Amino acid sequence: MPSPANGQGMDRLAGSIADNLPRIINLAEEVVEIKRMYANSDIYCQELREKRALLRAQTEAYVKIVEARNKAKINIVEVIRGMLNDYYRSGETNLSEETFSKIVIEILHSIDVEVK
Repeated sequence: MPSPANGQGMDRLAGSIADNLPRIINLAEEVVEIKRMYANSDIYCQELREKRALLRAQTEAYVKIVEARNKAKINIVEVIRGMLNDYYRSGETNLSEETFSKIVIEILHSIDVEVK
């Protein structure tokens, strides 16, 4: 036989649940909202990781392009330096200094080097 104390305990429990039901529901809603926010934050973090990887790849590609351009410009400038050395060493040339200067300046302009 169930004891009367047991019945009263169940009644008190049921009464407490009834009295606090709005609070219990609110807590359950908050737990669901926290879990939703957690899931969204995981998704957002993954998106950020993907964007960072893409940005890193784009940056590396850009750096390689700039390095290649700079190397090409340096190579051209080295050729011009050699031409200048040859021109001034030989002393015998069919080009005037003005013509030679124009040629060098034209080459420099073609590779976007500022000439003053």
